[in-house]
Amino acid sequence: MTEPINPSDGRYIKLGQGGEIADACLNDGKLGLFYESLSHNAALANDRDKLRREAIEKLGRSDSGTATRDADQVLDFYHATKSTLWITFHNGDLWWCFADDGVSLEPDRSSYGYRTREVLAPWQNTDIEGNPIRLSDLSGAITQTAGYQGTICRLRSLDAVVRVINAEQHPAAISIKECQTALSRHLLTLIRTLTPKDFELLVDLVIGRLGWRRTGAVGGPQKTVDLEIEQPLTGERAFVQVKSRSNQSELDDYVQRFEAFGTDRMFYVWHSGPDLTSQNPQVLLLGPEDLVRLVRSAGLTEWVLRKTR
Repeated sequence: MTEPINPSDGRYIKLGQGGEIADACLNDGKLGLFYESLSHNAALANDRDKLRREAIEKLGRSDSGTATRDADQVLDFYHATKSTLWITFHNGDLWWCFADDGVSLEPDRSSYGYRTREVLAPWQNTDIEGNPIRLSDLSGAITQTAGYQGTICRLRSLDAVVRVINAEQHPAAISIKECQTALSRHLLTLIRTLTPKDFELLVDLVIGRLGWRRTGAVGGPQKTVDLEIEQPLTGERAFVQVKSRSNQSELDDYVQRFEAFGTDRMFYVWHSGPDLTSQNPQVLLLGPEDLVRLVRSAGLTEWVLRKTR
């Protein structure tokens, strides 16, 4: 884990048309920019007016607004400080770095562009905890920057980008997770107050939401089976054993019965007792935490609330 970042500001940079210089820049630790027609000395001198005139004369810009944007992008490249966070998007990832002062001119059109800055540390596509930063995991506030038509722009979503890189969450997201944890804890307390019959019915509803279809009645006369089910898509058959409280020896006994029973899978469900294990890959264990997660994802929280009033 590296130290959290605290940039003064941020910029997005497009590394060439269609990312043509992205691989070279990312691999070799450079920021690259073209704009060959605009004066290096004018950029060093922060001469915005001269760069605007050159953009009109040499790049054929037909309006002053476009020429001004060209000049501003070049000046950003030259004068953004070491504390400026730079990001780009490439191969489905967000990449980030900080760049050293100083701009070098490359001979002709190099694989890095016409002018370059060295990065202070290698480009990264992971957060400070080493987790990949995939575009598919980012908010639209960040990814919309990829649609920018120019080359360099200010990061309007800087705070969000910094949170991602620092592996932090939005304060509201932290509050939601705390509420979810409390909900799960209280939901388990209520589930444990259900009568055995209502608990079996809850398990029946959960299994149904998982795509299984009941073929045998809940709480039938067979000692080994509380619920017989099948998977319509695959034709798999399974039985479900429901226990309010259980232990390892009891589970082991039911696993032996399952192996002699002739079905494809066994679900073993309990809401109280220790963690249980089975070496049989066809035995699916649904203990307290898994059960609560499935009840919530199946939308059965309100059902539990009604049954425990």
